[in-house]
Amino acid sequence: MSGNREEIIHQIENVRYKKMDGTLYVMSERISWMQKCKTGTPISISHNYVDIKTQKISSEGKVKVQLQVVLHDDTSITFHFANPGGPDSQVKDRNKVKDELAILLPKFTQKISAELEEKKRILVENPHIYQLYNDLVVGQMISAEDFWKNFVNISDYKSTTKSQLTGVSQGFMANICPKSDGTNGLVYNLSYDDKESILKTYPAVKLKYVQNVPSKMSEKDFWTKFFQSFYFRKDQINLAADDIFKDCALKLDDELKSKAQVTLTDPVDIIDSQKVLSNEDGFGLTDFSASKTSNLSHQNLIKRYNYYSMRVLSSMEETSMKDDNKLSKNTGGSNKIRLLDEEIKDLEEDEEASGALRGAALSLKHVDRYFYAPKAAEKESITSKLLKSKNPKDLCERTLQDLQNWSINVKKVSNPTLAISILADLSPGSQLMQTNNVQNLRDEIQKSYQDEIKSVYISSCEMLKTYHSMFPPKNTEQEMKLKLTRDTLEAFYQQKVIALREQLIKENFTWNLTVHLENMFKIALMKYNTWKTKQGTV
Repeated sequence: MSGNREEIIHQIENVRYKKMDGTLYVMSERISWMQKCKTGTPISISHNYVDIKTQKISSEGKVKVQLQVVLHDDTSITFHFANPGGPDSQVKDRNKVKDELAILLPKFTQKISAELEEKKRILVENPHIYQLYNDLVVGQMISAEDFWKNFVNISDYKSTTKSQLTGVSQGFMANICPKSDGTNGLVYNLSYDDKESILKTYPAVKLKYVQNVPSKMSEKDFWTKFFQSFYFRKDQINLAADDIFKDCALKLDDELKSKAQVTLTDPVDIIDSQKVLSNEDGFGLTDFSASKTSNLSHQNLIKRYNYYSMRVLSSMEETSMKDDNKLSKNTGGSNKIRLLDEEIKDLEEDEEASGALRGAALSLKHVDRYFYAPKAAEKESITSKLLKSKNPKDLCERTLQDLQNWSINVKKVSNPTLAISILADLSPGSQLMQTNNVQNLRDEIQKSYQDEIKSVYISSCEMLKTYHSMFPPKNTEQEMKLKLTRDTLEAFYQQKVIALREQLIKENFTWNLTVHLENMFKIALMKYNTWKTKQGTV
């Protein structure tokens, strides 16, 4: 277990799996069980948290204290806690594992959701990948895991768009509904998103979480104290002595007050809930009675609205500041260019003022030649030169001499019989020049067959591109990947290309529409066989 250098969070002895004694290990990325035996090879099982869907525990009062782990394929593994210390020790061991899994499983669930969203985006934005996915995965040639591992490199399709942070729902606290446990108590079922929303909305709670979990208390005890605290039930007047959140309300008031002093210019607009206002109705009258509880609840309600608005505005300011910093980094070059242009403009103005640089004036006699360049001289033909250089008598004698010395090159002449046959075929009314039976390929092939041929071509080209890029494999892992791709290629050829060819033959089309596809697959398969032969000889 120590070979992979993983962090072991809990190591529970006396845990049985299928009536075999062993040790249960709860690690940072997986849960594992190893059989306890003195002779022979011990049996071990291990499952990553990514593969686990949920956990279940045995109900109270049962003889066996068990914990069941349910995987995404609906298979399950049951662990029986058999601590010799008795039922209390067994429940304690079981709860250790249960609480730790309750913390770890949501984190990996979020990771799975992000990966699925990324794969879904790739399929939506790339029709050729989607078509290949339908042919291979939906067609049950390979599994989805092998498809994303061998045929698609997710890093090549990373989104360059700006990601948007998930906000916090305004009424998320109202959606956390407690349930009665049957003994005058309340049970809160908090999801991972609920916890993140609370920590985002209340920085003071997040600070307390960092300070106390897990050094001073467990996460379960922390959230229990939070829902029992004055900070959650703000209308309480009496504070508990062990309330770790009793100073959070004062910090919140200080934060609101400092923010209000920066934002507001009129001090009358600032509402301070920690002081008793001396200018309320009935001040100075001994028989005046006002509902202080009502005033306190009103003030707390206004304070909550103000705090929520302040958090929203603060988050918007942080986002805008990040965008401004990125923009300043990206436009740094343009600012330099702008400054350089201004400096050049200033230099030109100085030169015009001083008259230091003055170019020589051009004196052009032919302005058209300056703009359009001089005209090229017309080339004279050989005959015209010969006529100009010599008299007609010499020209006639030279021509007669050339005619007498001229001979026919019989080797370059075509076969007369073949030439006459071609001429007859290309003459109007011949077999090749009849236009009555000529039909366009698009009109002859049905639309459904056109779409099927197109989809097979798209998937084939994508597979062959991935297949040829794997040559030559440099290690054993790449060789196994190449062999899997080759087997998939051959299966696709038999199930798609050959089936399409036979289907088109039954339709009696005059065109062989799959010959190019067949040649591409034959060349690809031959390439693998050639590589295997060379490997065997080496």
